[in-house]
Amino acid sequence: MSIAKPVAKAGVVEHAGPDVAAVLTSLKAESNSVLPQIKALIDSNNGSIDNIELLFHHLVDTFETTTALLTNQKGTVFTPQSGPTKVEATAIIVSIVTDIVTTLKKFPVEGRILLLTILSVLNLVMKDFLLSMEEILDDTLVLLMGL
Repeated sequence: MSIAKPVAKAGVVEHAGPDVAAVLTSLKAESNSVLPQIKALIDSNNGSIDNIELLFHHLVDTFETTTALLTNQKGTVFTPQSGPTKVEATAIIVSIVTDIVTTLKKFPVEGRILLLTILSVLNLVMKDFLLSMEEILDDTLVLLMGL
């Protein structure tokens, strides 16, 4: 048995539900908190690789929590009034990914082996996150590639 997806009316912009908006806002706030701390440690040359690694693990945990929360949002009904549009949600994601990449570029040379591990872990959790977004907001990945 197949369940039909709701079809958007012509000219109506679909929005994510308010719960999805809250989850994305929380992820953005957390990345805005953690990434500047990592940058500050790197820029000051006072941060140890262990300190930086702990902060990245916190970021990974945040992505995993976000993915779990988004997975629980499957089947969210989209309305013209609630939450961000697909484009707005995608813009939030792009800004988070851009901030992460900018921070990773500053990673100290002596931590390059750790960086490879961090990149592998981030790659996995971000893939899961993006797939969960795709299930909620159809065409999120297409929108990401278009930005």
